[in-house]
Amino acid sequence: MVFMDGLSKDELNSIAKALKNEKFRNLLAEYAEELKDPENRRRYEEEITELEKQRGRDIQFILPEPGFCLKARSKDSDTIFYINMSSNKDIQKPSCRRERANQSGATWSIPHSIFKPKEGTTPNLKQCTIVDVVFHPDTISLSRNAAFSKMAIQVAIESINKAFDLRIDPRSAKSLKILYKGTPTASIINKDGSNRPVDPPTLEELLPNNPKCIPTENNQPTRPEFQIKYRSKVELRDYDRLSTPADRSRPNELQLTVFLPNVTSAGDVDLEIFERHAVLSAPPPLNYDLHIPFKQSVDEDKGRAVFDKTHKKLIVTLPIVYKDLPPQHPPIVSEIQPEENEPVSDVPIEEPPVLLGKEIDQISREMPIFDSRLEDDGLYLILRTPGVSPDNLTVEVSEENRLCVLLTSLGQGGFPLYYKLALSVEGATCLSYRTDISQDNVLLVILYTAGEQVPVIHYGPSFENLSLVSPPSNGV
Repeated sequence: MVFMDGLSKDELNSIAKALKNEKFRNLLAEYAEELKDPENRRRYEEEITELEKQRGRDIQFILPEPGFCLKARSKDSDTIFYINMSSNKDIQKPSCRRERANQSGATWSIPHSIFKPKEGTTPNLKQCTIVDVVFHPDTISLSRNAAFSKMAIQVAIESINKAFDLRIDPRSAKSLKILYKGTPTASIINKDGSNRPVDPPTLEELLPNNPKCIPTENNQPTRPEFQIKYRSKVELRDYDRLSTPADRSRPNELQLTVFLPNVTSAGDVDLEIFERHAVLSAPPPLNYDLHIPFKQSVDEDKGRAVFDKTHKKLIVTLPIVYKDLPPQHPPIVSEIQPEENEPVSDVPIEEPPVLLGKEIDQISREMPIFDSRLEDDGLYLILRTPGVSPDNLTVEVSEENRLCVLLTSLGQGGFPLYYKLALSVEGATCLSYRTDISQDNVLLVILYTAGEQVPVIHYGPSFENLSLVSPPSNGV
């Protein structure tokens, strides 16, 4: 079966073994029944819609209503196609306009949406391909007219061929007595007008940097995709002991994630950790050869590695090592004495100004775009600021329940972009915070102990300009 292609032999054996268990079969049947429940279906669609909004896409579920069905063939093969000409009221209505007032004829616009082709069988049990094309119900009604029907069929086949690089022959299309081939199932479309379907997000897609391997030429080593995060964790009771903002926010550990979709166990690869880089290799058929540089020095003897079999990725956590700073030189005392009878002039000595509070940061900064989620143990923020390095992130604590985040990212053309985010947590006691820096964003986690009431969060570009926010529980 087609859906078995992506499974390994071990996974197929596990499925076969589980299906022999009566308890597992009963649970599977119960799950299938739950999916038929309209309420469960509605809840599923709402959750997927919300997840897609967080990814910046406005989507909509479309359930096709049967209209009429076509059977056609490919121009260059024996492939049989069934085209379901269906409808849904959420598709735009067809419209027409005359090019010139005194001329006959009109130009029609027929909005439609195309669902991804799916495999099926003919009445003779031969393989076939089924494609749903969804119009507004008015289009299906107008198709009772032979001329309009011919035009709608031509539009549908041309769109399918263009969207999926097929070669369906329009001349072979014939209307069938059935209204719909198969069982209507809902699909997702973009609300921006695109008629291409959108797949529901998988767990891997919701994680940053979907794992893939960079393709290389034959017999050349493969370089797997990887991701590096620099983490910092500061206990607020130690905050005053750290002398500078840089000390307080600099990362104290590095997390390296290597995506290995073709690996079944950690023993298939060889990983060597050095002070400023890592090397991952594997013999054929994997044929991996990956060199990973680090921006910070690490302690290669105190790291830990875990292989995630479910998502096929190797996660390595390494403590960052900072070299001791050279001691400051003692002040130089001049031994030159003034000559006798030469008055010593009283030259005023200008002391450096003491910078307090908001005078510390004189750079014009804007508040970053961020997503938030409020949990029982803390506040999770994802700052949408790509290109931030560990050296350009500072977290300042002004009071026990107030934090100020200063960061700089590199925009297009390498120009720096300056950001500032002030946060106040009321109704909770802050304990610690940590930061994770990736290529696309910065994760800030503020851990606290809450009272009986839900903490109230205020945010803004400064503590003088705070707004109330209630982070969504399903946020980040």
